[in-house]
Amino acid sequence: MEKGTGFWAKVNLFVEMPFSQYLLLPLVQYFIIPLILLWITYKGAQKGIEKYKHANTKELKIDDYYQEVSKDELVGLIQDWTDLFQQTELKMKVIADDAKKEMPKYLILKPGDSKNTVDLEDGTSIMKVSPDVYGLGKLIMKTWIYGKGKTTSLLADFQQHNYNKEESLTEIELKEYNTKLLAYIVLINVSLRKDLMNIDSNPFDLAKLKLNDISVEENFNMFKRMINQIEMEIKDAQ
Repeated sequence: MEKGTGFWAKVNLFVEMPFSQYLLLPLVQYFIIPLILLWITYKGAQKGIEKYKHANTKELKIDDYYQEVSKDELVGLIQDWTDLFQQTELKMKVIADDAKKEMPKYLILKPGDSKNTVDLEDGTSIMKVSPDVYGLGKLIMKTWIYGKGKTTSLLADFQQHNYNKEESLTEIELKEYNTKLLAYIVLINVSLRKDLMNIDSNPFDLAKLKLNDISVEENFNMFKRMINQIEMEIKDAQ
């Protein structure tokens, strides 16, 4: 077959020449392959940069969200949980009194009520709620809105702990139940401080502010056991 002329003929001639392999092999080895590897590296780095930019943008949006919320409101939320731990009975009374001001009177469940539901004009029934339960529920949901992953998990388990209280408990079981309840409140407080103020806190330092008998080895060991138990439950759930 007759070969063509011109540039492409010269190219074909070059390829067919024996010494062309000595030129093409270095060209592939030292130029084309590194160029391909460089392109692959560039595309990978570009994806990494985009992923980082997306994550960074997401963090900035979160920061902007918290900046839009009143600092007094966020600090007040932490204060609510601190008060709930420090002065539990007093804080629950305050929570109940505040709830009474905004709850419809016919929905307030009072001690001794023979019926815990209200029949509405449309024929439906609605459950009555005690003010302390309603108020604590509002605090929990408000914390859920501003809290992050660990805090929301603690809130959910805290509620389950409240719901699952058995009617008849032995003295030691009741003590363990109440200790775990306080441990939940302490951990929620500590986790919320980290979420909203980026401050790391030791739960035992907060416990020492309230529990005068925390230094007693038996009480300390029980509180520590409950803290570890809750932390393990949270870890297993994630």
